[in-house]
Amino acid sequence: MDGTHHFVLDALCQRSADIVEWKIRLVKSVSRAQFRDYYQRLHKHPIQTFEANGQRVSPRDAQGKFLTAAETLSWTIPFNPIELE
Repeated sequence: MDGTHHFVLDALCQRSADIVEWKIRLVKSVSRAQFRDYYQRLHKHPIQTFEANGQRVSPRDAQGKFLTAAETLSWTIPFNPIELE
């Protein structure tokens, strides 16, 4: 396999529960659109998003070494949502 993941969506269910974004000492209900925006930001700018939520993250490279400060700021997580807008 080439290292990528492939997902198949079988069905979408309507749920009555709120989507909840968790922050340290803060819980708020958000709309589906707000959650999708947050989720996309989390992948595009993970370090900034984590730090805005009061979390500290130290990513590592494929060899297990910690990334430099410059590499950390440019680090991204591939964004491949199952639910498209």
